[in-house]
Amino acid sequence: MINVPRAFRNLLFAVCLLALSLPMTSRAEVNPAATALAWSPDGTLLAVGGSDGVTLYTPDLAISGQLPDSRADISALAWNNDGSQLAAGRYDGLVRVWDVADSSVRYTLHGHIGAVNAIAWGVNNRLLATAGDDLTVRVWADTDQIASMTKHRDRVYALAWGDRSSRILSGGADNAVWLWQEKSWEVLPTPQYHTRAVYAVAWNADGSLYATAGADKSIRLGKPNGSSLGGYTGHTDRIIALAWRPDGTLLSASWDHTIRQWTQGTREGKILIDTLPDRVRVVAFSPDGTRYALISAEGTLHVQALP
Repeated sequence: MINVPRAFRNLLFAVCLLALSLPMTSRAEVNPAATALAWSPDGTLLAVGGSDGVTLYTPDLAISGQLPDSRADISALAWNNDGSQLAAGRYDGLVRVWDVADSSVRYTLHGHIGAVNAIAWGVNNRLLATAGDDLTVRVWADTDQIASMTKHRDRVYALAWGDRSSRILSGGADNAVWLWQEKSWEVLPTPQYHTRAVYAVAWNADGSLYATAGADKSIRLGKPNGSSLGGYTGHTDRIIALAWRPDGTLLSASWDHTIRQWTQGTREGKILIDTLPDRVRVVAFSPDGTRYALISAEGTLHVQALP
């Protein structure tokens, strides 16, 4: 038997513990034009949009299926609330809604001019909100457009329609954040507190609070009535993604290479990840807040666990 010195054994044990504690990462090369990501509601599938349609991956990046569409690059993706349908917006303004089980197109929406940048489903799975380069936020009931809101003065980049919220939240290149009341589709007066483009918006789980963020490096919080609750600062470059964890903490991803976690009570931003690639195209957090996916500027898809 080889006699291994105790100091070396202790060092080896420490290295093994460190290795076990590090987040596991999966990587895959995707279409260089891929710019859209969306996790299924149960977190078992990741949809990636590119020039050849949508590819479905498992969290370890094994290909699970494909929704082919070669006419135009995919610009936005959103799953409905039970994961049975996937809406895919394109740079040419069309939106296709897919039945995921049999990879068939359920219907196609026509109306937007230019890229569709954001999509959000209503809680009942029937209504769908879309927004894009034509400055509009539109609401659809299947193939019928039932509202077109034109308050934004520049491209609309972000939408959120919370599971328990009766209001649509939108943000765009005009620095504006707007709240739209369901059914009447009237806009609520909301604070205009961002000084640059808004790239990300998110409702918390019970629809009692929303967060917005963007190129001014700040995160702002608000209530469904449009009143402001202040916000967070700490990122040193544009913020491109937001998501609420089930425990009520807020996740943010930025071009400053970090993912941070924010707690409302203490107003402290904890750095969870500080190794994001340069100029990430898109980041999406899993519904349970335990993983994130990103597409790098080079076209590489990453999935990694969060602490």
